[in-house]
Amino acid sequence: MDNFGLLLHEWRAEVEKEAEATRRAPLLLSAATYFAVDFFINKVYRSYPVGSVSENLDWINAMCYDYRGSWDPSATGAQATLYDPKSNVSTSYGLRSWIKANFLRKKLIMGLPLYGRLVPKGEGTRKGSMAGLKAFTRCIFAILSLTNSCVMASSRSQAVTGAYWPSWAFDTLPPSAIKTSLFTHIYYAFFIPNNVTYKFDITNLTASMLANFTSTFHSSNPPLKTLFSIGGANNGLELFSRMSSNSSSRKVFIDSTIEVARKFGFDGIDLD
Repeated sequence: MDNFGLLLHEWRAEVEKEAEATRRAPLLLSAATYFAVDFFINKVYRSYPVGSVSENLDWINAMCYDYRGSWDPSATGAQATLYDPKSNVSTSYGLRSWIKANFLRKKLIMGLPLYGRLVPKGEGTRKGSMAGLKAFTRCIFAILSLTNSCVMASSRSQAVTGAYWPSWAFDTLPPSAIKTSLFTHIYYAFFIPNNVTYKFDITNLTASMLANFTSTFHSSNPPLKTLFSIGGANNGLELFSRMSSNSSSRKVFIDSTIEVARKFGFDGIDLD
């Protein structure tokens, strides 16, 4: 993941450069990461470039959830296991792996799921607490993507409590319906850059939603920080791999993120 490290380094440099040129506060940079510092994707071992992540991001949201779900039909299990002595798939293991890799503790946020999963038992499923192959998952919390985060902080004033607002739920959950006093940071979820140009194509409808998002939260709770989140689930994995592998593509992408953030009044950018 060397290209990811280069992307973060260049992103931070451009953010600082833009802030100095405009005499504004630097945009915040964060990322939602795998719960552990190393992992497998399609049976290929990956490991985060901890030095670059620690140096260039303001914090990371380690996704300590979705350990089990309908994508694994072999068995059910807790989706956010704190401790699991039988495997490395647990929050305690994941956070310790980041700390052992010398990632700064003050930048490590534990992501928590504010939703549940219902696994009904049907014909052909395994008896007991572990349902089998025919098990399916259904969200039982209304806001699937609203994720609370708690940072390891020495005092409450240092804590970061963030939530991802699902843009596709604008009609049923408008920004005005969010109790902003609960959070220090709100993320607009999600954006995906153009698959060819690596720039962000903003339609008139999206532009209106973005403006409403930042203006609503900043007016209702001025200290609240707003960020827009890029990616989401498995969206754009191949796209991001291509973009980050080329210096000119990284430059186009980075410049576009800064342009969008400033144009619509965001305080930062998040890579999901």
